[in-house]
Amino acid sequence: MENWGWIERQQRDYLITPQIEIPLSAQAPSIEFDVYYRALYWEDLRDTIKSYGYLYGDTLAVSISDDCGQTWQRLYYKGGEELDVTGRAISVVNQDLQTAQHAAVPPAGVNTAWRHETIRIPNRYKGRKVLIRFENISEMGNNLYIDSVQVREASTTHLGVGSSVSVSLYPNPATDDVYLSIRGAEKQPIRYRLLSAHGVELEKGTLVAQDEHVQHRFSMGSLAAGLYLLHLDIAGITYSWRLIRE
Repeated sequence: MENWGWIERQQRDYLITPQIEIPLSAQAPSIEFDVYYRALYWEDLRDTIKSYGYLYGDTLAVSISDDCGQTWQRLYYKGGEELDVTGRAISVVNQDLQTAQHAAVPPAGVNTAWRHETIRIPNRYKGRKVLIRFENISEMGNNLYIDSVQVREASTTHLGVGSSVSVSLYPNPATDDVYLSIRGAEKQPIRYRLLSAHGVELEKGTLVAQDEHVQHRFSMGSLAAGLYLLHLDIAGITYSWRLIRE
């Protein structure tokens, strides 16, 4: 989401998920996502009598609704340097803001600059169908990125609204073997691809669940530390996960 180009402060943009059913049996449901953001602090030291500055700090809020968006409960609210992935804004001193780094992008290559966030879903939403809303509140600052949004039950990801298929990928981060565990995809072909952060294919294959549960082991011990991507195709629908090799 681009914030610098907005014509007024407090401009709000929303990203709302489709309905997601939280199982009544869920033990610790949560929302997980990755975020990348750099705040801007502009300081003018050209005045020898009095210097002044201003923090251009945008805000990200995450809310949940179980009444089709009529009302929302806010679960997450971070802005400025609290949202900044480094904890400190980019300092712009005696510089025209038009030439400042107001279009920050995540570093290229193996990327650990993103911050992973986990938000607990209150127990009152168990057994309910919910909407999740990501809200960008602009202070005309910098680009805000979110990725890898998942609603999880402990270490299990439920795929799709009303779907009985669930996937666990553990441990993550990992130093050696990683296990992929899939339930509820009986008799369906499950195609997988393991890629490097640069998109190089490292492993691919097809699994067929003969019963309710199928498991596959990925050996990560020989791979370099960094970020990897796992893509699954189940019943024609593709899902992606970030996997960290420590």
